[in-house]
Amino acid sequence: MLDAIRVSGRWISKGLLKRMTTRTLGPNPPRHQAMLKEFCRLSNWCNGKGELCVSSANVGIQRLE
Repeated sequence: MLDAIRVSGRWISKGLLKRMTTRTLGPNPPRHQAMLKEFCRLSNWCNGKGELCVSSANVGIQRLE
């Protein structure tokens, strides 16, 4: 992926990160947990059982910040 950033071993597109940032800076941003779940769904950040890896994504996002 040329237009992506590696976050905790996963490639995440810069476009997705930009969209999520824009939503958090908007007038009525969703709660942190809701944003993490949406981020996991959109980036397909799941474990082998297909469950969202919210805590791993949270660590990765915190490292980006």
